Amino acid sequence: MEVDVDALLQRYPILRRASAPQDSGANPVSVSLRGLEDLASMTPEEINRNWEVIRQRFGKGGKT
Repeated sequence: MEVDVDALLQRYPILRRASAPQDSGANPVSVSLRGLEDLASMTPEEINRNWEVIRQRFGKGGKT
């Protein structure tokens, strides 16, 4: 059975796949810190951007 997909999608536009929402950067991706090696591989900009997570993980009272 042959199907003209373009004609089908023109007739039934509801069948088109909606594009996934794109991250605009307003909500930064959380960082995963398993150890000091992960921290050492980060750039200064990444460290500044994720400072609260780093402070909670390695700072006073954080899990080690």
